[in-house]
Amino acid sequence: MPLRQLSVAVLSMLCVASGASAQRYSAPVWKYEPAQRWVGVWARSGSPVAVDGTQIPNVPKTRLPGAPPPPVPPLKGKYLQRYFTIRAALAKGDMRFDAAANCLPPGLPGMMDMDYPMEILWSPGQVTIIAEYMGQTRRIYTDGRKPGPDTDPTFTGFSVGHWEGDTLVVETTHLRANVYVHAQAYLPLSEALTVTEKFIPIGMGPDVIRYETTLRDPLALTKPIVEVKEFHRARGYSIMESICEENNQDKVDLASPAKLPAAPSK
Repeated sequence: MPLRQLSVAVLSMLCVASGASAQRYSAPVWKYEPAQRWVGVWARSGSPVAVDGTQIPNVPKTRLPGAPPPPVPPLKGKYLQRYFTIRAALAKGDMRFDAAANCLPPGLPGMMDMDYPMEILWSPGQVTIIAEYMGQTRRIYTDGRKPGPDTDPTFTGFSVGHWEGDTLVVETTHLRANVYVHAQAYLPLSEALTVTEKFIPIGMGPDVIRYETTLRDPLALTKPIVEVKEFHRARGYSIMESICEENNQDKVDLASPAKLPAAPSK
Protein backbone atom coordinates (compact mmCIF):
# COMPACT_ATOMS: atom_id res chain seq x y z
CA MET A 1 0.00 0.00 0.00
CA PRO A 2 1.44 3.41 -0.93
CA LEU A 3 2.48 5.55 2.01
CA ARG A 4 -0.22 8.16 1.32
CA GLN A 5 -2.98 5.53 1.28
CA LEU A 6 -1.60 3.98 4.50
CA SER A 7 -1.60 7.38 6.21
CA VAL A 8 -5.20 8.01 5.19
CA ALA A 9 -6.24 4.56 6.43
CA VAL A 10 -4.57 5.09 9.81
CA LEU A 11 -6.15 8.53 10.13
CA SER A 12 -9.58 7.08 9.37
CA MET A 13 -9.12 4.42 12.06
CA LEU A 14 -8.15 7.09 14.59
CA CYS A 15 -11.21 9.14 13.71
CA VAL A 16 -13.46 6.11 14.19
CA ALA A 17 -11.83 5.37 17.57
CA SER A 18 -12.19 8.99 18.63
CA GLY A 19 -15.83 8.95 17.65
CA ALA A 20 -16.45 5.82 19.71
CA SER A 21 -14.80 7.40 22.73
CA ALA A 22 -16.80 10.59 22.29
CA GLN A 23 -20.01 8.61 22.27
CA ARG A 24 -19.13 6.99 25.58
CA TYR A 25 -17.95 10.11 27.42
CA SER A 26 -18.81 13.47 25.92
CA ALA A 27 -16.11 16.07 26.44
CA PRO A 28 -16.97 18.15 29.54
CA VAL A 29 -17.80 21.78 28.95
CA TRP A 30 -15.32 24.14 30.60
CA LYS A 31 -16.89 25.92 33.54
CA TYR A 32 -15.67 27.29 36.83
CA GLU A 33 -15.41 24.85 39.71
CA PRO A 34 -14.12 25.72 43.20
CA ALA A 35 -11.42 23.03 42.92
CA GLN A 36 -9.54 25.32 40.56
CA ARG A 37 -8.47 27.20 43.69
CA TRP A 38 -7.41 23.97 45.38
CA VAL A 39 -4.64 23.12 42.93
CA GLY A 40 -1.43 22.46 44.84
CA VAL A 41 0.08 20.28 47.55
CA TRP A 42 -1.77 19.52 50.80
CA ALA A 43 -0.83 17.73 54.01
CA ARG A 44 -2.99 16.13 56.67
CA SER A 45 -3.13 17.95 59.99
CA GLY A 46 -3.54 15.93 63.18
CA SER A 47 -5.36 12.63 63.61
CA PRO A 48 -8.89 11.85 62.45
CA VAL A 49 -11.61 12.76 64.94
CA ALA A 50 -14.76 10.67 65.16
CA VAL A 51 -17.95 12.67 64.77
CA ASP A 52 -20.29 10.29 66.60
CA GLY A 53 -17.88 8.65 69.01
CA THR A 54 -17.21 5.74 66.64
CA GLN A 55 -13.45 6.01 66.51
CA ILE A 56 -11.71 3.74 64.03
CA PRO A 57 -9.05 2.15 66.25
CA ASN A 58 -5.55 1.54 65.07
CA VAL A 59 -4.28 -1.96 65.59
CA PRO A 60 -0.86 -1.49 67.21
CA LYS A 61 1.93 -3.77 66.09
CA THR A 62 3.20 -3.74 69.67
CA ARG A 63 1.48 -2.89 72.96
CA LEU A 64 3.03 -1.94 76.26
CA PRO A 65 2.52 -4.47 79.07
CA GLY A 66 -0.64 -3.68 81.00
CA ALA A 67 -1.96 -1.32 78.33
CA PRO A 68 -5.67 -1.78 77.58
CA PRO A 69 -6.58 -3.32 74.22
CA PRO A 70 -7.80 -0.97 71.51
CA PRO A 71 -11.56 -0.45 71.24
CA VAL A 72 -13.42 -2.86 69.01
CA PRO A 73 -14.74 -1.29 65.79
CA PRO A 74 -18.43 -1.75 64.80
CA LEU A 75 -17.85 -4.92 62.79
CA LYS A 76 -20.12 -7.94 62.69
CA GLY A 77 -20.10 -11.63 61.88
CA LYS A 78 -17.12 -13.08 60.07
CA TYR A 79 -15.60 -9.61 59.65
CA LEU A 80 -15.43 -9.16 63.41
CA GLN A 81 -13.92 -12.62 63.78
CA ARG A 82 -11.31 -11.78 61.16
CA TYR A 83 -10.51 -8.52 62.94
CA PHE A 84 -9.59 -10.44 66.10
CA THR A 85 -7.49 -12.86 64.01
CA ILE A 86 -5.58 -9.94 62.51
CA ARG A 87 -5.13 -8.28 65.90
CA ALA A 88 -3.76 -11.48 67.46
CA ALA A 89 -1.35 -11.98 64.55
CA LEU A 90 -0.01 -8.43 64.73
CA ALA A 91 0.49 -8.73 68.48
CA LYS A 92 2.85 -11.65 67.73
CA GLY A 93 4.72 -9.71 65.07
CA ASP A 94 3.09 -11.69 62.26
CA MET A 95 2.78 -9.24 59.37
CA ARG A 96 1.02 -11.50 56.86
CA PHE A 97 -2.04 -9.29 57.09
CA ASP A 98 -0.10 -6.10 56.40
CA ALA A 99 -0.50 -5.57 52.66
CA ALA A 100 1.91 -2.61 52.76
CA ALA A 101 4.68 -5.01 53.80
CA ASN A 102 4.38 -6.43 50.30
CA CYS A 103 4.28 -2.95 48.75
CA LEU A 104 0.57 -3.00 47.96
CA PRO A 105 -1.11 0.41 48.21
CA PRO A 106 -3.57 1.20 51.01
CA GLY A 107 -6.21 2.36 48.54
CA LEU A 108 -9.22 4.42 49.58
CA PRO A 109 -9.90 5.64 52.21
CA GLY A 110 -6.45 4.84 53.68
CA MET A 111 -4.56 6.85 51.07
CA MET A 112 -6.26 10.00 52.38
CA ASP A 113 -4.88 9.34 55.87
CA MET A 114 -1.18 9.02 55.14
CA ASP A 115 1.44 11.20 56.82
CA TYR A 116 2.75 11.92 53.34
CA PRO A 117 1.38 14.90 51.39
CA MET A 118 -0.87 14.79 48.35
CA GLU A 119 -1.35 16.98 45.29
CA ILE A 120 -4.73 18.15 43.98
CA LEU A 121 -5.09 18.82 40.27
CA TRP A 122 -8.10 20.12 38.38
CA SER A 123 -9.32 19.71 34.80
CA PRO A 124 -12.81 20.22 33.36
CA GLY A 125 -15.07 17.52 34.76
CA GLN A 126 -12.41 15.91 36.94
CA VAL A 127 -10.51 16.42 40.19
CA THR A 128 -7.33 14.34 40.43
CA ILE A 129 -5.56 13.51 43.68
CA ILE A 130 -2.01 12.17 43.61
CA ALA A 131 -0.67 10.82 46.90
CA GLU A 132 3.06 10.91 47.46
CA TYR A 133 2.98 7.54 49.21
CA MET A 134 3.38 4.87 46.51
CA GLY A 135 2.31 7.40 43.88
CA GLN A 136 -1.37 6.48 44.21
CA THR A 137 -3.71 8.36 41.90
CA ARG A 138 -7.45 8.76 42.15
CA ARG A 139 -9.84 10.50 39.78
CA ILE A 140 -13.05 12.13 40.97
CA TYR A 141 -15.42 12.61 38.04
CA THR A 142 -17.62 15.69 38.18
CA ASP A 143 -18.88 15.43 34.59
CA GLY A 144 -21.83 13.18 35.43
CA ARG A 145 -20.35 9.83 34.41
CA LYS A 146 -21.27 6.75 36.44
CA PRO A 147 -19.68 3.32 36.89
CA GLY A 148 -20.87 0.75 34.39
CA PRO A 149 -21.94 -2.87 34.84
CA ASP A 150 -18.42 -4.04 33.95
CA THR A 151 -16.58 -1.68 36.32
CA ASP A 152 -14.07 -3.75 38.30
CA PRO A 153 -13.22 -3.17 41.97
CA THR A 154 -9.91 -1.31 42.37
CA PHE A 155 -7.81 0.08 45.18
CA THR A 156 -9.19 3.59 44.69
CA GLY A 157 -12.64 2.60 43.40
CA PHE A 158 -14.88 4.68 41.14
CA SER A 159 -15.45 8.19 42.49
CA VAL A 160 -18.34 10.40 41.40
CA GLY A 161 -18.46 13.97 42.68
CA HIS A 162 -20.87 16.89 42.62
CA TRP A 163 -20.78 20.42 43.98
CA GLU A 164 -22.92 21.77 46.79
CA GLY A 165 -21.84 25.39 46.71
CA ASP A 166 -18.07 25.34 47.35
CA THR A 167 -18.20 21.85 48.91
CA LEU A 168 -17.20 18.83 46.83
CA VAL A 169 -19.29 15.77 47.75
CA VAL A 170 -17.90 12.46 46.52
CA GLU A 171 -19.29 8.92 46.58
CA THR A 172 -16.89 6.08 45.88
CA THR A 173 -17.92 2.50 45.15
CA HIS A 174 -16.28 -0.52 43.48
CA LEU A 175 -13.52 -0.76 46.07
CA ARG A 176 -11.52 -3.91 46.62
CA ALA A 177 -12.01 -5.71 49.91
CA ASN A 178 -9.33 -5.16 52.58
CA VAL A 179 -8.35 -1.65 51.57
CA TYR A 180 -6.86 0.27 54.47
CA VAL A 181 -9.12 2.56 56.46
CA HIS A 182 -6.27 4.35 58.22
CA ALA A 183 -2.56 4.16 57.86
CA GLN A 184 -2.57 1.53 60.63
CA ALA A 185 -6.19 0.38 60.75
CA TYR A 186 -6.46 -3.19 59.53
CA LEU A 187 -10.22 -3.50 59.22
CA PRO A 188 -11.64 -6.36 57.16
CA LEU A 189 -14.32 -4.75 54.99
CA SER A 190 -16.20 -6.01 51.94
CA GLU A 191 -16.57 -4.89 48.33
CA ALA A 192 -19.97 -3.48 49.34
CA LEU A 193 -18.13 -0.60 51.03
CA THR A 194 -19.24 2.90 50.04
CA VAL A 195 -17.11 5.90 50.99
CA THR A 196 -18.79 9.31 51.07
CA GLU A 197 -16.48 12.31 51.34
CA LYS A 198 -17.03 16.03 51.77
CA PHE A 199 -14.23 18.45 50.91
CA ILE A 200 -15.19 21.72 52.62
CA PRO A 201 -12.88 24.70 51.97
CA ILE A 202 -12.24 27.01 54.91
CA GLY A 203 -11.10 30.59 54.38
CA MET A 204 -10.52 32.69 51.28
CA GLY A 205 -7.45 30.84 49.96
CA PRO A 206 -8.43 28.32 50.78
CA ASP A 207 -5.50 27.15 52.87
CA VAL A 208 -7.54 24.62 54.86
CA ILE A 209 -9.92 21.90 53.69
CA ARG A 210 -12.19 20.20 56.19
CA TYR A 211 -12.47 16.58 55.12
CA GLU A 212 -15.43 14.48 56.30
CA THR A 213 -15.59 10.75 55.64
CA THR A 214 -18.50 8.35 56.08
CA LEU A 215 -17.99 4.60 55.64
CA ARG A 216 -20.99 2.37 54.97
CA ASP A 217 -20.71 -1.38 54.53
CA PRO A 218 -23.94 -3.34 55.04
CA LEU A 219 -22.05 -6.64 55.07
CA ALA A 220 -19.29 -5.76 57.53
CA LEU A 221 -20.40 -2.81 59.69
CA THR A 222 -23.18 -2.55 62.25
CA LYS A 223 -23.37 1.22 61.69
CA PRO A 224 -21.64 3.88 59.56
CA ILE A 225 -18.30 5.26 60.67
CA VAL A 226 -17.98 9.04 60.39
CA GLU A 227 -14.74 10.97 60.85
CA VAL A 228 -13.34 14.44 60.26
CA LYS A 229 -9.82 15.64 59.58
CA GLU A 230 -8.19 18.70 58.01
CA PHE A 231 -5.78 19.22 55.14
CA HIS A 232 -3.53 22.27 55.14
CA ARG A 233 -1.93 23.75 52.04
CA ALA A 234 1.80 22.99 51.85
CA ARG A 235 3.11 26.02 50.00
CA GLY A 236 6.49 25.68 48.35
CA TYR A 237 6.40 21.88 48.54
CA SER A 238 6.43 19.39 45.69
CA ILE A 239 5.50 15.76 46.14
CA MET A 240 8.38 13.33 45.67
CA GLU A 241 8.72 9.96 44.03
CA SER A 242 7.90 7.07 46.36
CA ILE A 243 8.95 3.57 45.26
CA CYS A 244 8.02 1.05 47.93
CA GLU A 245 9.89 -1.82 46.26
CA GLU A 246 13.19 0.06 46.48
CA ASN A 247 15.16 -1.20 49.47
CA ASN A 248 12.12 -3.00 50.87
CA GLN A 249 13.64 -5.49 53.30
CA ASP A 250 10.48 -6.58 55.07
CA LYS A 251 10.60 -10.28 55.87
CA VAL A 252 7.07 -10.79 54.55
CA ASP A 253 8.11 -9.50 51.16
CA LEU A 254 11.11 -11.80 51.13
CA ALA A 255 9.04 -14.82 52.10
CA SER A 256 6.10 -14.49 49.73
CA PRO A 257 4.96 -12.64 46.62
CA ALA A 258 2.92 -9.49 46.98
CA LYS A 259 -0.74 -10.32 47.39
CA LEU A 260 -3.77 -9.12 49.30
CA PRO A 261 -4.76 -11.02 52.43
CA ALA A 262 -7.68 -13.30 51.65
CA ALA A 263 -11.06 -11.72 52.28
CA PRO A 264 -13.66 -13.54 54.37
CA SER A 265 -15.54 -16.09 52.30
CA LYS A 266 -19.03 -15.12 51.21
